[in-house]
Amino acid sequence: MSNPYAPPINSGDDAERPLASDGRTAQLFQVSPSTLVILYFVTLGLYGLYWFYKHWAVQKRARGLRVSPLARGFFTIFFAHRLFKLIDQTARATGASPRWNSQSQASLYVVLVIVARLILQLGSDGTAALVTSVALSAATVLPLVEAQRVANLANGRSLDADTWID
Repeated sequence: MSNPYAPPINSGDDAERPLASDGRTAQLFQVSPSTLVILYFVTLGLYGLYWFYKHWAVQKRARGLRVSPLARGFFTIFFAHRLFKLIDQTARATGASPRWNSQSQASLYVVLVIVARLILQLGSDGTAALVTSVALSAATVLPLVEAQRVANLANGRSLDADTWID
């Protein structure tokens, strides 16, 4: 009799892993840049948290990392540099040579998030502070799009593949 509480033996793990376009296991979360932007704005930026969560969940599975994807998805500003570096390293390991600076894109993301929140908290004029904060928050999607293009490239997709979520 088998133990019903024992974890499955390699039956569900491989089925859960996303596949790249060439049939190999994808090492990064796949989503088209246009889908990323649309979902980011429709959810008022909450998709950004999900985006970080999914990338960390795939990294945990692919690399066997001992991390909490939920915590890293929630505290994005503390883990953005590490994730963008992993995306860059994975792309370069697959033979791609993306023309981006992962650390400057991660820094841009962190600075935009922090400045948007500071302006909202410290702004004396409610309307101007709100508009500026919303504009900066909306701009945080730009570094995510750049990182996703590199992730898709690493997974064997084109930089601008416009397929729906994989």
